[in-house]
Amino acid sequence: MPGKTPLREGRNEISWMEVHEVMVRRSNAHPPTILLIGDSILADCGFSDPTMLNLSHPGDRIGNACWRLLDKRLNLGKVKAAFVLIGTNNVLINNQDQMRSQFRDLLRLLKAAIDPNARIIVSTILPRADKPGVDLSVLVGTRNQAVLAASQAERVESTDLAALFADSSGALKLDLYQSDRLHLSPEGQYLLRAKVTNVLLGLRP
Repeated sequence: MPGKTPLREGRNEISWMEVHEVMVRRSNAHPPTILLIGDSILADCGFSDPTMLNLSHPGDRIGNACWRLLDKRLNLGKVKAAFVLIGTNNVLINNQDQMRSQFRDLLRLLKAAIDPNARIIVSTILPRADKPGVDLSVLVGTRNQAVLAASQAERVESTDLAALFADSSGALKLDLYQSDRLHLSPEGQYLLRAKVTNVLLGLRP
């Protein structure tokens, strides 16, 4: 295990493990060529391409994604492209240095699990609304510096999707978000899904 990234991070609920077992079975029944790693943002987007495996689950943190990738039962050797969008659940509990270290751990595990010539694209954390007494726009900005630094250190591609979901002043495009201003609305999910499939991975929707 590289670094000191915590793994399960409290994900001991039966439903979480059941979903992981489904992911394992799916990877072996239909070995994916495209891999998605994330939390609820990607899990809720409704990707349906049969060549994809979505290793995303609501509430997941970076360490949970590391734990999944350590499971050698996952059949990921044919993956040619991977898209990573995770970290919003780490913003309030990990500082910038911890985020950079954890992301490097994640990317090392990912590179070891998939085709060595695969394309890896890391997205910065999407904009989200502030909480009382917490300027999340600032926190997300500093954590995204860590995400980009880790991506550069591990020599993988990165992309910043903030402009899709916020205007030039940083204000959220509210029609793309649910009422919690964290999760995406159906319109926001469609936009992200189209961006990932069409532009980043070169797939048809």
